[in-house]
Amino acid sequence: MSIILSHDPNWGRWHISYLGEGNSFSANFFNATMMIGGFFMAGFSLLFHKYLVSIGARYPKLITVCFLLISLCIYLIGLFPRSFGILPHDIFGHVIYFAFLFLCLTTPWSLPGQKRWFYAVSYLFHVAMLILFILYWTGVSESLYVAEAATFIFFIGWTVILLGRKHYNG
Repeated sequence: MSIILSHDPNWGRWHISYLGEGNSFSANFFNATMMIGGFFMAGFSLLFHKYLVSIGARYPKLITVCFLLISLCIYLIGLFPRSFGILPHDIFGHVIYFAFLFLCLTTPWSLPGQKRWFYAVSYLFHVAMLILFILYWTGVSESLYVAEAATFIFFIGWTVILLGRKHYNG
């Protein structure tokens, strides 16, 4: 909705959070939905913990802490938009990336009993995100939007795939 309401048609040249900069209705709407989304994701994280226990995850608390950390950072991105301060905003954004990176890399140990392709997908998601962020950090890509969008799409996809899996260790 913020994309439609934004007065700047070039917002995608920078980053998703550009939608939350300023004091316009669309910026306030974006920031409010980020905070609400972070709140709902925290509730989902607690329900997800029960699922992780039911499928025999080795470290369900650790995975849940990562989900809660991502939830908190999403909330804080809305609470402290980039126009408030670049450093706190970017810290919260990078924590989301590194928390999901941690989940991807530790999947074989934290979620035993999944099919091999699930572990391969986790690593492929990590590699794709890393490449996109490196392209941005090195200046090859001027837009962080693609890396941010990919991170969220991969995170949602990873979660959906995990929810659709059954425990295979008998």
